[in-house]
Amino acid sequence: MPKSFEIEGNCVIGKNCQIGENVKIKNVIIWDNVSIKSNVTLENVVVGNDFVICESVYNKILANKKELVTV
Repeated sequence: MPKSFEIEGNCVIGKNCQIGENVKIKNVIIWDNVSIKSNVTLENVVVGNDFVICESVYNKILANKKELVTV
């Protein structure tokens, strides 16, 4: 994990995940093989397998790369 990584609330991080600098996560579930780029915030999010997250995401389920579901 990078030095500037913040985690808050209830979070689960799967295996083989890469997390960039200045990432903040709060109440998230991150499945396996996910890459989160630098300067991203995730809050109230579920991220499925094999995603690359390049921008901040709030209140979403990312279950299929072809769809985004708002909760």
